[in-house]
Amino acid sequence: MSEALFAFSPLRALASSGVRSYGADQRQQRRTNPELELGSRTPLEGFLDWALETPARAAPCSVSFGVWARHGVRGTFPDAADFQRHVAALSAGVLPSRGLALRCFDGPPSAFQRVPLIVFATLLDDPSCVQELSTWDAAPRALWQAAAQGGLSEALLASRARRVFALVADRLFARPGVYASPAMLAEFVAFGQRYTLSARTPADEWLSHHARRGALTLADVAALEQLWSALTGRRAA
Repeated sequence: MSEALFAFSPLRALASSGVRSYGADQRQQRRTNPELELGSRTPLEGFLDWALETPARAAPCSVSFGVWARHGVRGTFPDAADFQRHVAALSAGVLPSRGLALRCFDGPPSAFQRVPLIVFATLLDDPSCVQELSTWDAAPRALWQAAAQGGLSEALLASRARRVFALVADRLFARPGVYASPAMLAEFVAFGQRYTLSARTPADEWLSHHARRGALTLADVAALEQLWSALTGRRAA
């Protein structure tokens, strides 16, 4: 749901990427790869072990780089240049030994950059929120794809997003100052009113502007940032 709620990467080089969240699309692809768990190893040792266990794209068939290096494939073995290219193509997801890492949403516009923090801090801290969310069915892969492709245009994602914002809003107003300062609360309310309650995302703002103009410029980006800052009562940088 958060992939859709905070979708904000529909562009590549100021042109449409064809999805609401290019970041979500890329994260979904990386989720099919193994995570790097360090355990007792140093970061370098852990990375090298992980790199050797990862499939080598340049190998003649689908094997890990370590297997290719030790046993060869069809009589061929990799050289140092092959390993350099292999490592350069990797994107390692490192799991922390403590704490919580969230890799499930795009970075929002600067005017709304604290909204994900407010949402997750509130949901994870409040037992009743955790209890309700734990009853929701796990999202199937098709729903992840819908989140990347269409943001909140999918009805179930839009419904869940509105429910999440309602839960968070109840806690924010019941416990003022606990989870959010007045300025942070203004960001949360402005984001909810402009996007979540209307089943829209910041990505939709980019794309509608792009559709009207046929292109986006850096001046357009600055104008949208000013608009978002005005909605939250902040001055644009």
